[in-house]
This record gives sequence, structure tokens and C-alpha cells, in this order.
Amino acid sequence: YIGSTLGVVFAGDLFTLLFFWEVMAWASLFLIWYRKTEASWGAGFRYIMVHSVGGILLFAGVVLQLQATGGDISWGFEKLAWGTPASYMILLAFMINGAVPPLHAWLSDAYPEATVTGTVFLNAFTTKSAIYVMLRGFTGVELLMWLGAIMAVYGIIYALIVNDIRRVLAYHIISQGGYMVAGIGIGTGLAVGGAIAHALCYTMCKTLLFMSASAVLAATGTAKMSDLGGLYKYMPKTFWMWMIGAASISGFPLFSVFVSKPLVIESAVLANQPWPWLLLEIASVGTFLCLAVKIPYLTWHEREKPANIVAHDPPLNMMIGMGILAVLCIGVAVYPHAMYNMITPAVEELASEVGSFEHYIAHPYAPKIVVELSMFFLFAFPAFWWVLR
Repeated sequence: YIGSTLGVVFAGDLFTLLFFWEVMAWASLFLIWYRKTEASWGAGFRYIMVHSVGGILLFAGVVLQLQATGGDISWGFEKLAWGTPASYMILLAFMINGAVPPLHAWLSDAYPEATVTGTVFLNAFTTKSAIYVMLRGFTGVELLMWLGAIMAVYGIIYALIVNDIRRVLAYHIISQGGYMVAGIGIGTGLAVGGAIAHALCYTMCKTLLFMSASAVLAATGTAKMSDLGGLYKYMPKTFWMWMIGAASISGFPLFSVFVSKPLVIESAVLANQPWPWLLLEIASVGTFLCLAVKIPYLTWHEREKPANIVAHDPPLNMMIGMGILAVLCIGVAVYPHAMYNMITPAVEELASEVGSFEHYIAHPYAPKIVVELSMFFLFAFPAFWWVLR
């Protein structure tokens, strides 16, 4: 599965891209089926049916593209000609893997049914591969800006109301993917840089959250918040790993997403797009309420642990895995220029102008950004307690 995603990344022609795209779909299927439950069999079947449709769309788009170009199968960093039947087909295929609504249901259906470790890998590769190929082929397509902004709010609404922790995280993949898709659609240097940076930072902290949720599932046998509670006394290390991931994905200063998500939000302001900006900001508040407040409260603190639940921190190897990601979540925020320097060549390749990106990364902790995000947290947290009953 991982090898096929690397094949997608390094593909230099459309047939290679198509081949590894299909291998990626079938290889990832077994991470769902290997849980060997009735729910996982059904979810896996639906998963591969949807991705088969995506593969057919991509194949049709490749054939139409070859006809339009006289047989040229190259796949570089230049944008595909938007508005042609080939571009529509190819983008639809990419949108399926990127879980862009209304083509998203496979993700929230299948990911929570995968194996304990399989979900961790699914989070890190399929949707991020789709974001990568969208960057290569469709940077600056305005439709993606609107789809991404809607996607961010759509995912967080469902994440706030579902009961299963891993299903919450699955819907939240859709929400956070919206920031990346919106950045691709805006297409400026700051937006493209923000989309790439957010893909990196978000993957670190979301993988940490999936590991923490999987540790709860492995220890207790359930990931439903209604069946849990009071786990802090029994799983304190897992709780603090979760909180590092939650603080990171919420965008707290000195945690990873603080140096990525604001780039996309600020790019919407500079592009004079108030409605996408507002939707992205609303999704930010929802992320904080959902992952930094709701899940920790209901899972670790709300009440005493049910008598039928046996809970304990996971074994050393799982704690090491979570610990490595926790260090990365903090490290990339403390020294963000290591990441910024790495992605700058890609920004220069994909965006028509990079001035705003260069200006912003010189001041990642500008007082304006710190104050703005702190205000969201200060107002959102009391609101949660006000409506808690």
C-alpha cells in the first residue's frame, strides 16, 4: 500500500499514475478486511466499489487526454487544461480519493472498521496522495476553493455529533482535507504553501490521534464514547498523547498546525474571498471543540469508568510510536523553517507568485496570528461549558 502511494507520487506519465492508483485501492482494501468483522467485510466491499468507479473515471480521463494531446502520456507539474472532458474525469477521480463531498461517504464508512493499526496507515496515505495529484494538475481551479471551504465545515459538523472516536476522526479527515483543497483552489503562493505545509503537519498530529484512539480500542475493546469515561486514571499516558495531537490539530501556538493552517486562512483573506475565509474559521472552532474538548471530556473525564471496561496504557512499542509523533508535532512548530525551506521549491514550481508566501514564513508567529487564534480558543471553550448540560 505504501509502495503504491510512492508510485503515485513519483509517476512521470499517466499510465504509471493509473497503474499505481489501482494498486493503491486494492492494497488498502485488505487493511479493512483484515479486521475480520461483519462490519469490516461490508465496509470494505463498499470501499472497493467506490474506488473502482474512481479508477474507471481516471482511466477514461487518461484516454481522453491522450486523444487530445496526440498520444502524449507525460504527467508533469504543468496544470491540465481545465474545462475539457478529460480534466473533468480526472478531477472526479482525484476528488473520490480526496473524499471531497459528495464523494466522501466511503471514508467515514470504511476507516473506522479497519484494523487497529490499519486505520493509522489509511489516514496517512490515500487522501494525501489525492491532494498531491490535485496540486500537480489543478492548482488555481476556483471550483476547488469553494469545495474545500464547504468540505471543512461539512466534515466538522458530522465529527461533532457522532459517537465513535475513530468515526469522529474519519469525518475530521474530510474537514481538514478541505483546507488543503481550498488552498489548491486559491492557487496563490501562500495558499499552495499552506496546503503543502498543512498536509505535512496535519498528517503528523492526525496519525498521533488515530494511534491514541486505536490504543483505547485495543485496551477497552470499544471506541464508543458512550461506553467509555473515566479512563484518565487507567490510561494517563494515552490521554496526554491525545492532548498533544488535539492541541496540534487545533492550531495552538507551539504545536504543528499553528504553522500551516493559518497560511491557507490568510491566503483567502489576501485573495479577497470572505466566504471561504469564514467557513475555514468556523471549521477551526469546530476542530477545537471536537478534538480538544469533547472527546477528552467524554472519554477520559466525564464519569467513572464502567465496571465492564478493562483499561490500561498500551505496551511500550505503541507508546514509542506515539511519542515519536508527539515530538515531531512540537518540533515542527518550534522550528518551522525546516519545513518551510523543504516546501519552498514546490511552491515556486506550482504557484505563479510566491511573494506572500515568502513574507509570511518569515514571521510565522506574528502577533496578529497568535492573537486571532487565541481569541477563538478563549471564546469557544466557555461556550462548550455553557451548553454542556
